[in-house]
Amino acid sequence: MRKKILVTGANGFLGFYLVKAAIQKNLEVYAGVREGSEVSHLKDIDAKLTYLNYSDLNSLKENFEINAYDYVIHAAGVTKTYNNQIYRTVNADYTKNVALAAKSIAIKKMVFISSLAALGPTIFGEENVLLPDTAPKPITSYGRSKLIAEQTLKDLKNLEWIILRPTAIYGPREKDLLTLFKMINRGLEIYLGKKKQTLSFVYVEDIAEVAVQSCFADTSRECYNISDGKRYTIQELSGIIKKKLKVKTVKIIIPIFFLRLLAGITESVMKRRVSIINKDKVSELIAENWFCSIEKARRDLSYTPQFTLDKGITDTIEWYKKNKWI
Repeated sequence: MRKKILVTGANGFLGFYLVKAAIQKNLEVYAGVREGSEVSHLKDIDAKLTYLNYSDLNSLKENFEINAYDYVIHAAGVTKTYNNQIYRTVNADYTKNVALAAKSIAIKKMVFISSLAALGPTIFGEENVLLPDTAPKPITSYGRSKLIAEQTLKDLKNLEWIILRPTAIYGPREKDLLTLFKMINRGLEIYLGKKKQTLSFVYVEDIAEVAVQSCFADTSRECYNISDGKRYTIQELSGIIKKKLKVKTVKIIIPIFFLRLLAGITESVMKRRVSIINKDKVSELIAENWFCSIEKARRDLSYTPQFTLDKGITDTIEWYKKNKWI
């Protein structure tokens, strides 16, 4: 009999790939979504839709008991909102409810998709690396909410879990970096300030693969940083995109003070709407160093990234063009 796995946030960017990766492992997959979610892209996939009310613990427990899941990958969450309390509610409180529901049926393993933002960046320099046990200093409300969720899991006894902290995830269907692709495709290469930065990235199929693989790992109650293991600059990222799109660009440097001013104005005007540029986003974009070590994941989870940034960008652009996103 096939083992059962629940993937929460299955309608999202990463969730879609988690579902596909779980199917490839011959698991009986339940795609967890909220009522009213857009699920048309899941209709041709061999997964059972299950509707979850994350705010109702009793409802979650009932769902878990009826479906008798063996594993849960919890990827549901919010990455952008106008209200910091929403981050706390969705990313932390709802994670606690999912964990309590998982604990109630003595699930084999819960894999929580956190974020490198829960650790926060470090300072620039080749010797500075974010390790899984680096003291967390998140600089955004999103990162703080993920850190609270992590601590919630750590405080729960008799629950087998693994926490994965992916860096910036990209790939087909992703919409945040899509803005950068579009700008470069229009001939604009924009940089924020003149300070040096170190960035890290992970292709969506790599994080999906290691997340599913983590369900069967011997290790438990451990945290792992996930990237492709390489260091990049924003210039390298833009250069690869420009090369793949075969376009010439004009380079523009936006002063940080102007960006902060724009973020403040945007937040004031937008009020109860999500703005593309806000103070948290600026802090994240200008942070000096997001490079993380993946050696622990290599050792414990047999994690081997399959996509370099060059290959991942190539596949992403092909998908964007085929689906007329750029």
